[in-house]
Amino acid sequence: MPKISSDKKLFFKLLGKELNEEELEELVFRFGIEVEEREEEPDLLYFEIAANRPDLLCIENVVHALRIYMGLEKKRVYTFTPAKETIYVKAATQQIRPFVVGAILRDVTLTEDSFKSFLSFQDKIHQNYARKRTLVSIGTHDLDKIEGPFFYDAKAPYDIVFQALKQTEQMNCIDLFNKLREDQYLKGYLKIIENSPVYPVIYDNQKRVCSLPPIINGEHSKMSAETRNILIEVTAIDEQRALHTLNCLISGFAIYNQKLNIEKVNIVYELSQKQVVTPIVDERTLTTNIQYINKILGINITTQQACDLLLTMGIDSVAKDENILDCQVPFYRSDILQQCDIAEEIGIAYDYNKIEFKVPETATTGSEYRLNKLSDMVREEVALCGFVECLNFVLMSIDEQTKMLNRPNLQNYVSLNNSKTPQFQSVRSTLIPGILHTLQANSDSKLPIKLFEVSDVCVKGLKSEKDGFQKGEGQVGAHNQRNLVAIHSSSKKTELEILHGLLDQLMIKLRVKKTDYHLKQSNDPLFFHQLQAQIIYKDQPIGGLGVVHPEVLERFDWKYPVTLLEMNIQVILNDF
Repeated sequence: MPKISSDKKLFFKLLGKELNEEELEELVFRFGIEVEEREEEPDLLYFEIAANRPDLLCIENVVHALRIYMGLEKKRVYTFTPAKETIYVKAATQQIRPFVVGAILRDVTLTEDSFKSFLSFQDKIHQNYARKRTLVSIGTHDLDKIEGPFFYDAKAPYDIVFQALKQTEQMNCIDLFNKLREDQYLKGYLKIIENSPVYPVIYDNQKRVCSLPPIINGEHSKMSAETRNILIEVTAIDEQRALHTLNCLISGFAIYNQKLNIEKVNIVYELSQKQVVTPIVDERTLTTNIQYINKILGINITTQQACDLLLTMGIDSVAKDENILDCQVPFYRSDILQQCDIAEEIGIAYDYNKIEFKVPETATTGSEYRLNKLSDMVREEVALCGFVECLNFVLMSIDEQTKMLNRPNLQNYVSLNNSKTPQFQSVRSTLIPGILHTLQANSDSKLPIKLFEVSDVCVKGLKSEKDGFQKGEGQVGAHNQRNLVAIHSSSKKTELEILHGLLDQLMIKLRVKKTDYHLKQSNDPLFFHQLQAQIIYKDQPIGGLGVVHPEVLERFDWKYPVTLLEMNIQVILNDF
């Protein structure tokens, strides 16, 4: 979950009440937040925020929510003025990042602390709710340095020339990107748009570039603590997420305007001629039933008591009768979607610690998940055969499960979109690379070495009942599969018969009929051509065994012969 930090003195000053460590921990934990103090940074507090509460990713909103919860403050009442500025959206933006929303904060008074908090809030949203700027990106500008109306367009990278933030000269986007590749913070975002024929750009009436979303703002409109009027623009591939992001931002920083005033912005789409005025702050009415609330929480309260509890969570509500209440969802609470979310808010306000423990009215008997039971039996039997179990990473590089295994054309793995390191680019579709790495890590151990692993792999393709899945399980284009891998390495000879014997022993213990499985000649480049076989179970290939090819062993830095077995044990589940 995302974390935000705050100076301890500043936090208690904003809270308006001094609390000791124990009192603070109890307060925020009841509210649904965790706080952490670190010995190396005694002047800071770290708050862990739930992923569904992007509005709490700034300390101003955390303090406001806690003060309402403590009864020290009422919910803020924001005011909105009609739009004076317009952003015109050109048709070319449909190729890359089609949506933009905006708002203006006028007559704000910032300090160095609040300015840093404003920048931190944007960064936390970028990293979490905006999925590292891939879905949404935020630009904030000193409105006094630019002139409306504004234009959101998409142009060829050579045609966009401006002085980017912290740069000393103007340059086109190709030269800028070459320079930003050396920037440790920004270089990770370049891939979002660099392969596109056009880049999104926002500029003012004088053709001065304000921002190049989602990468960087222009130097000309740079903000500071002295900024008094702020233009906020949010570009996105998802309009609803852009609107929610904008609402979160203005909810936290409109407080630096004494009247809590926010000026709206007109958005005009050239292609569709659609006009939108943002932010959209109409509070939704969510109707709920007090009987549902009492049942789901295990409490007994009236509609009026529920209204009082919701008030401490910053939610206005009205009891229509003794069973029904209408709740006004604040415009910045995108996490409240249905009745159960209202129940959660009431539960927090009521205090979960006060809810009585009750013995369920019905008695049920649990049992071990059949696949796990099968896996435990396989583990026990393989261990009794002298093999040592290991546990490896689920993620690996693409090369590890393709080229390094002599399988360059393998395509059944699931790759990650935003892997941080080359070592973790994909989800494993085989257990072999992991166990070979474990073998290499134990190179100082006495030979022979016998290792095994029983774990899930993830492969592309639809589930089927013949593969050991329940009828009606969801189809998402990929699925987990429980595999067994075992290896034997000796300095003397290959000893393939050891793994062949292990396979036969497992089938005997699992009561698989001899007529249901057999070995068949195979041609897997992982193994020696004449020293390998495919495992066939009920006319279906479920794995293979053989002597690992020396080229593969060399890539994993191992010099002794290795025999290996990998098989899908989940297919046996239907007969287990």
